Amino acid sequence: MVWGRNTSFYDGSDGLEMRNEYPNAYIEAYYDFTEENTGTGMTFSRAGTAGVQSTGVFWAGDQSSTFDALQDSISAGLSAGISGIPFWGWDLAGFTGDFPTAELYKRSTQAAAFAPIMQFHSEKANPSPSEERSPWNVQERTGDDTIIPTFRYYVNTRMNILPYIYSEAQQCTEDGTPLMRAMMIDFPEDPEAYDLEEQYMFGRSLLVAPVLEEGQTVKEIYLPEGEWIDFFHNALTAGGGTKNYYCDVDSIPVYVRNGSIIPMNLNEDYELGGSIGNDVDNYTNLTFRVYPKGDSSYTLVHSDRSTMTVSASEDFKNSSVSVSIPAAAIPVTTQVFGTEPTGVTVNGQAIQRAATLDEFQAAQTAYYYSGSEKLVYIKTAAGDASEIEIEGIYQAPYEAEHAEQANVAVNTDHEGYYGEGFVDQFASEGCAVTFTVYSDSDTALLDVRYSAGTEAAQRTLLVNGESILLDLPKTQDWDSWNTVSVPVELLPGQNTITISYQAGNFAGINLDCISLRNQ
Repeated sequence: MVWGRNTSFYDGSDGLEMRNEYPNAYIEAYYDFTEENTGTGMTFSRAGTAGVQSTGVFWAGDQSSTFDALQDSISAGLSAGISGIPFWGWDLAGFTGDFPTAELYKRSTQAAAFAPIMQFHSEKANPSPSEERSPWNVQERTGDDTIIPTFRYYVNTRMNILPYIYSEAQQCTEDGTPLMRAMMIDFPEDPEAYDLEEQYMFGRSLLVAPVLEEGQTVKEIYLPEGEWIDFFHNALTAGGGTKNYYCDVDSIPVYVRNGSIIPMNLNEDYELGGSIGNDVDNYTNLTFRVYPKGDSSYTLVHSDRSTMTVSASEDFKNSSVSVSIPAAAIPVTTQVFGTEPTGVTVNGQAIQRAATLDEFQAAQTAYYYSGSEKLVYIKTAAGDASEIEIEGIYQAPYEAEHAEQANVAVNTDHEGYYGEGFVDQFASEGCAVTFTVYSDSDTALLDVRYSAGTEAAQRTLLVNGESILLDLPKTQDWDSWNTVSVPVELLPGQNTITISYQAGNFAGINLDCISLRNQ
């Protein structure tokens, strides 16, 4: 910092001239020193003016440990991105002031996992009691023994998506876009995107909406036009409006833009949030998660700056998806979001279907379908490039447990459901489940997956307000599921589909999901 207009510098500049220039020169000097001695230049600063983004990364300074400061930090990060600063972070849960609550620490951890830089830092580590903002000290001081497990989960998640973060960071250096960016940068034609201060895009594919208010468990999120998938729950939903997202203190809303390919490093059990250690140069399971929509591709940048480009092509109308994997020195797993396929070929040869994840893990080349995740796993061996063809696959369903519900409940006490559960207690007038879906065409076949273990049932189907009677034949028992199909007229873009129990309808059902198939 420069004090005084009359301060004199070696080149004759005065304080007024150097007030803004001095921080830049200061940071640049350290940057040059680091580069000369290590081969790479990196500084971490909280000061500078126009041009300083070329020589450093930034943090938001010494914030208080409050929810207001957390909000301000997110705003600062978005402002920094708009100002041309691509890499930024802040002191997780604050630096000073009152000691953070358990809730604040968890919410800060969640947001930091999806920020360019994730760190905790604080003053006064040695007094009694310690003010250190480490998860172990926060757990001890607050008495909340869920702090460390929550912190571990989100640190592991960040390590899982580090291939994506690293690749997106490389993209930032090439085109100047910030890693964490305000919504209007990616959606400049959407007027709603300009007033969104509590959500952002993290790279090109992930929409993040951290919870920034104390006691908040329902977050209103704006999803731009198109289709979006809940990153943690693999739940498909339509954009083009706002959505209320239930998020307890241990969860954060994160959505994937449909058509994305996300490179990840997953553990032996392919768990998001599972530990892979701290190795940033090698992969436990190099995995490409594909969300099929049209034609898409993604270039992964490895830690040594080498690259590999994966491409995918969706043809749900003909029940197929293809994925191209370049030659790789290690086995590669591809995860494709969709329904269970009838078969998979690699370079024209059919590969075996693994009945369990254990069988899949043991196989050199195989495929496996996880109904709870709605993901087709395909493992290809190290070596030559692989052309993967997935047959009999359709777009993933819209799950009832993630839809808007009225007078019903969610349960898991019957086998065979897709996703994370199903809707039950759907047995009286006034019960309803409403889905927000997206369509590229004006007609489709609507598949309704349900169980009616006692007797045949009937429901009223409302498609954008138009009523259709839906007859649901009896299933063998409550552990058996059936699908009925009905042609529906849709609008291009967002549509509302409600399955309701109205006057004249009868019998109880369990509702699993709905799907749309283009005709």
